[in-house]
Amino acid sequence: MQRGRWAESEADLAKAIELEGGINDADGYLTNNYGNALGANGKWDEALSAYRQASFAGSQAGDNDLSEISDANHALGLLQVGRDADALEEIRGLLRRDPNFLDMRAAETAALWAQGEAEAAEAAWNALQNADTDTGEV
Repeated sequence: MQRGRWAESEADLAKAIELEGGINDADGYLTNNYGNALGANGKWDEALSAYRQASFAGSQAGDNDLSEISDANHALGLLQVGRDADALEEIRGLLRRDPNFLDMRAAETAALWAQGEAEAAEAAWNALQNADTDTGEV
């Protein structure tokens, strides 16, 4: 995937999922990456399904990070297939749970702008600018 060889990545990840007993039994991070490869190959309906499965796997394992990543990818995938209102609803749900999820703040801004809601997009952009509370401490 890091080399941008999407078709090969999709095939390799599909084989890995098969070796783990299928998509319902596969590791959630593997399933999420499979969704990324599917999306990169323009197979958005399949990618959306993979992201949902990855999120479910994260929930089952108590891995909130995996669920959040997969849900964010699902929302971005919805934008890819023109389901902007559904995407915005998911994005805002993620932001309710984590107001400092900067990627979703940016996605909210872009989704609103694409829908022609310039004033709301500007407000979202301002929220993005103020959301990063990183103090620089490690």
